[in-house]
Amino acid sequence: MTLRTNHLHTFAQLVKARRGRAVWLALLALLMAACQPAATDPTAIAFAPSSQTKLLATVYISPTPDEAQRQATERAQPLTATAEPATVAPTATVYVGVFIGESGSLDDSSALAAIEQIQTQRDAPTAAPDRLAACPMQPDEGFGTTWRSAALAAELGCPAEAPVPYSGVSQLFERGAMYRTPDGELWAVTPRGDPTGQFWYAAQAPAVTVEGVSAPANLRPPGQRFAAFWQSRQDLRDRLGFAQTDEIATTFTVQHFQNGTLLLDNSAAQVFVFIGVSDNGPAFGPY
Repeated sequence: MTLRTNHLHTFAQLVKARRGRAVWLALLALLMAACQPAATDPTAIAFAPSSQTKLLATVYISPTPDEAQRQATERAQPLTATAEPATVAPTATVYVGVFIGESGSLDDSSALAAIEQIQTQRDAPTAAPDRLAACPMQPDEGFGTTWRSAALAAELGCPAEAPVPYSGVSQLFERGAMYRTPDGELWAVTPRGDPTGQFWYAAQAPAVTVEGVSAPANLRPPGQRFAAFWQSRQDLRDRLGFAQTDEIATTFTVQHFQNGTLLLDNSAAQVFVFIGVSDNGPAFGPY
């Protein structure tokens, strides 16, 4: 009996011990569950709209004030009188000009002459650049400068040869002159014409039969050295006319340019400008 009682007592202790262990395991499981993070449900992310909502702004326009309101505004803002400008003291005026004398010491004609002189100086054209200045060879100084206009310098070009003086013969005609060198070169020139004068050139007199020509009163046919050239060209005869003098010994200088020739008649101290390198062309002068 005593043995059974001991067995029962031992069994009861074992059961009690096991129950205590089960309770501790349950508590430990609850504590571990409490330490775990709470599971969260996935939530959709809201994005901002790509374009903002536009608001309509309304501009308020105030009504037009009536007469009473306008008068009230004028009374609230009284007008201020504008100050008169300061008086400027007169001062002497400086004039720039040419003194032509006291008014009582000059008559009207001299005053007008002085005014015209001033106007002429004011209207005088500005000198054009001398294109010949840049040429390697310069025109002979004996030709002077009165012929050196910008237009003629541009047409002549630069001198192509040195000037050559001649002791030849010349003859004066109704509307021009003829020149001949000792070796037979010939020039004829009419300085006036429409629109310009004219020149003719021949290296030698043409071989033509010189016919007898009757000249009008106080005139004469060309001299023996010029007759063949004169008769060979109808246009030359028409422009030049008949001779006024006999052939005379003359010294003259010729200088050839790129596009023309200068001829200086030393006896008459005059220069002719021939434009062109052919046997006929425009002539200008005498200068």
